[in-house]
Amino acid sequence: MRIPIVNEQDNLLYFKDKSERDKRKEITRSSSLIIFNEKGEVLLAKRSKNKKNSPNVWGPSAEGSLEEGDTYESNAIKEAEEEIGIKLDNVIIGPKRRESDNYHEYFIQCFFATISSSTKFTL
Repeated sequence: MRIPIVNEQDNLLYFKDKSERDKRKEITRSSSLIIFNEKGEVLLAKRSKNKKNSPNVWGPSAEGSLEEGDTYESNAIKEAEEEIGIKLDNVIIGPKRRESDNYHEYFIQCFFATISSSTKFTL
């Protein structure tokens, strides 16, 4: 899988195979989606205990790294379908920030969506 590598202003530099990138020097892109129902309840997801980064941590409803051809928005919609089986037509854009942890450097664009409380999930 090829992923976009960006500069400090989030401008695309080039694409690189995910397994070949320098995680501490090359900045990537991710999207994050927070889903609410009409009652204002938030759907949170707990990361697997087997994940390398942040195992067992509660976080956004869906999240993922952008691949070649993705936009931040298309990635958020794709991740919702892949991770929890929800097809969304649109999302509301939220804040974008640059993050750094022990594993990598990345920009993360947040999105929000509202669904019916009767929505069925497929994990």
